[in-house]
Amino acid sequence: MDSGIVLKYHWTGVKEGFKMPFSIETIGDIKSYRLESSTVEQDTVLANTQSFTFFNMMKLPVNCPHNGLTYYWTHCGNTR
Repeated sequence: MDSGIVLKYHWTGVKEGFKMPFSIETIGDIKSYRLESSTVEQDTVLANTQSFTFFNMMKLPVNCPHNGLTYYWTHCGNTR
C-alpha cells in the first residue's frame, strides 16, 4: 500500500494576504520541498512519506531549497 502524508498549511496571526515560503525535508528518502504559503489554506501530498521536518533555526540548512529558510513558529493541528 502506498503510504503518504497530506500536509495542509497556511499562516495565521498575520494580516490577510500575507505570503511567505517555508521548506520541509522528508525523513527517510530526504527530499526537500519549498512551499509557498499564504493566509489561504492549501495542501500538498508527500507520497511515500511517513514523517518530515521543517527547515528552521534548529536544523542546519543543508539541502534547503533556495529562499526556503524562514523563521516562524509551527503548530500541528492534526485532525485525525
